[in-house]
Amino acid sequence: MPFFKPYLKDTLNQEVNIFVDRDEIYSGDAWPERIKNALAHSKCMVAIWSPSYFNSTWCKLECNVMLRREKELGYRTIKNPSGLVLPINIFDGEHFPYYARRIQYLDCRNFFRVSPGFRKTERYVDFQDLLIKWVSAVAKSINNAPPWSENYEIWLDDPVDYFNQTSDSSFRLPILE
Repeated sequence: MPFFKPYLKDTLNQEVNIFVDRDEIYSGDAWPERIKNALAHSKCMVAIWSPSYFNSTWCKLECNVMLRREKELGYRTIKNPSGLVLPINIFDGEHFPYYARRIQYLDCRNFFRVSPGFRKTERYVDFQDLLIKWVSAVAKSINNAPPWSENYEIWLDDPVDYFNQTSDSSFRLPILE
């Protein structure tokens, strides 16, 4: 999404750093540590949910680290129903874990196309319009996120038992080593 960063920058009226694993892990890097560092220092997470996302050990771990932070900071409660995980759904969602089905997502199922011709259609403009509106929710999450804490690094290696207990039995949280 080449236009997401400029939209977010304009909405926040400041420079933004967005970690994308394909762009931010370099040859010679220890990629688990690079991902841990990005997770520890991120204010929120935009996740693109699909069955392959939930079949990826690392994607599930990243999501659960942020959900753990939410739990520890009192998010997704009656007093504070907001979250730090802001998902985009590009699939039907029927086989997503229980906890994922309880989180409101940006519905992009009608826009998930792999053809390069999609960019030349009216639907691509509709997709951009949808993202422009949604960016304000991402900006709000960033602005409302608490300041960085050393606890964020500690929570990276701590198993998230709460989410294992509330999700379906086929989902098990991996542990970083």
